[in-house]
Amino acid sequence: MEIERSETLEATLSQAAKSNVFVLRSSEQVDIDFTDVNAKTGVRHGFELKLPLSKTRALLKQLNEAIEEFDEYIAKCKEEERLASLITEE
Repeated sequence: MEIERSETLEATLSQAAKSNVFVLRSSEQVDIDFTDVNAKTGVRHGFELKLPLSKTRALLKQLNEAIEEFDEYIAKCKEEERLASLITEE
């Protein structure tokens, strides 16, 4: 018999959330801390992510690629809107 257990944790942060990053030289670990306050309840929430340095580097690369692709998409959409507005003005 094979039994698997999985767990997912989702955290949605507001624009007011604060973050801190610490690189622990002794263990080559990166700690990423997020702090946010629920606007409705006033409850403070903290979330700590501890990653090996190698995983952090991979995550950073993925984040950069995703953000660059998003920026290119937005720029393309704006250019298409600009061109469409030129066509409709004529």
